[in-house]
Amino acid sequence: MIVFQQMNDVSPFVEDGTYPFTRRLFIVIRRDGTPDRTAGIAYVNMLLSKEGQKLVEKAGYVPLR
Repeated sequence: MIVFQQMNDVSPFVEDGTYPFTRRLFIVIRRDGTPDRTAGIAYVNMLLSKEGQKLVEKAGYVPLR
């Protein structure tokens, strides 16, 4: 269990972007027209959909939309 505490006079609010702990997540897609590229594009589109953003949030990440 993660307990959020105030640190350096900053309250840890993920919603307003002031929480000082972040992590970038990159998704790489092939450009050569292979089935891997098609699957990669479908995956990104799913992640950016309303349903995908709910899954992102459920997994503990902050949704982009």
